[in-house]
Amino acid sequence: MQYRLISDTGAGRLILFFAGWGMDERPFEGLTRPGYDIAVVWDYRDTLCDMSFTRRYSEICLVAWSLGVGVAATLGDTFDNKITKRIAINGTIRPVDEHLGIPPAIYLGTRNGLNERNLTKFYRRMCLSRTDFATFDARRPRRDIEELKHELDAVHHLTSTATRLQTAWDLAIVSESDAIFPPDNQLAAWHTLGVPVRRIGEGHLPDFQRLLDSEIIDKDLMRDNFATRRPTYDGDSPAQQEICCRMARLIADMVPADYTGNILEIGSGSGLLTRRLMAACPQAHFDLWDISGLPPAGLPDGIRYDFASVDAETAIAEAAPGSHRYIFSASTMQWFNSPQRFFENCARALAADGMMLISTFLPDNLMEMSRISGKKLPLYEAGVLLSLASRHFKVLRSEDFRLTLRFITPLEAMRHLRNTGVNSLGRTSGEPVNTRRLLDEWPRDTDGLYPLTYHPFIMLLKKNV
Repeated sequence: MQYRLISDTGAGRLILFFAGWGMDERPFEGLTRPGYDIAVVWDYRDTLCDMSFTRRYSEICLVAWSLGVGVAATLGDTFDNKITKRIAINGTIRPVDEHLGIPPAIYLGTRNGLNERNLTKFYRRMCLSRTDFATFDARRPRRDIEELKHELDAVHHLTSTATRLQTAWDLAIVSESDAIFPPDNQLAAWHTLGVPVRRIGEGHLPDFQRLLDSEIIDKDLMRDNFATRRPTYDGDSPAQQEICCRMARLIADMVPADYTGNILEIGSGSGLLTRRLMAACPQAHFDLWDISGLPPAGLPDGIRYDFASVDAETAIAEAAPGSHRYIFSASTMQWFNSPQRFFENCARALAADGMMLISTFLPDNLMEMSRISGKKLPLYEAGVLLSLASRHFKVLRSEDFRLTLRFITPLEAMRHLRNTGVNSLGRTSGEPVNTRRLLDEWPRDTDGLYPLTYHPFIMLLKKNV
């Protein structure tokens, strides 16, 4: 294998991109994601490669495309302690398979008939349009035909003989017009593994920049926005107040009032939930984690607590096993790259009888704005979240509700989002959303007001014994 850092900004997080067959780094030059470096891996004639450079990163998001999915599935444990999110794009972990990958006859036919002319035909079939192919061809990989044949042989052997493959992928993205990797086979493969799937109307070679923008969380922007909006957050966040009120009603059912052990709160923020927790459990010791770098204000006197400015998604992976009996988190998990990995790490950090109360949001959250802007967080449906949680927890209770705020003008709705920091939906590589378009197209209710709808989801979980 070979790799190259195509975006080296000195960031503390890495997107590790496993390219498909026949690639080098050239087609992917120019990909960026704020807060992340990006490394492209290619050439799978062997899997020997010094990847020690990954040690400098606190978090790795693994993105694999086409045959790179199968290769990455054999190597995932190499970086397992750093990986949060795994995304598969137009590929499967068994890439040469009659029903779950590319049919063997087609795969071997590609290998045996490979020459420069057929390679160009292959590249054209990857692309959905002439424009896409022209863009690709301008950065066409520089690979030798014979080495590409050897690469096909090596990938086939590697993925068909591997005794242990990584099956815990967070998301599979399937292009409906994929002319290389049959979409129905992809869907069958991921359904068998229980991996969530998102279908897109593209070809085998999709718009990778758009996918990175939509699926990888811009944590630096989120941190900065919430830190800046702390003074206005409590007063301008009725949705968060309602979420914390509902969660507070469950605290007494979870934690004895005289509990003296450790309680971990992930995403303490301005302290809306923290203050309720401390009032209900005044003798406990609280570990408060928040990425903003600022502890909550107005905490009760005499309460024992420690505050840590951390990215909780990576910090929870380092927590000592069984170190906490209770974990609470209000409206934070939606800013994590991998709910699946987060549930796993929380379960490991909890004691045998541990419990967790957590809230997040469902996909139609802030739908009025996202339908216009096209920008939204990569949120999961309630059924998917419950399925992921149930791998490690017994679900004692779950509830969702909608809270619709109504504003006199769209500008007031946008000001509300700004004052709460919730507008950190992410910087993208394209043009910024036109404010005039938001003002012009924001929907109106029958009463003439402009709605903004929150859709929270709350789960009360107990660790599986």
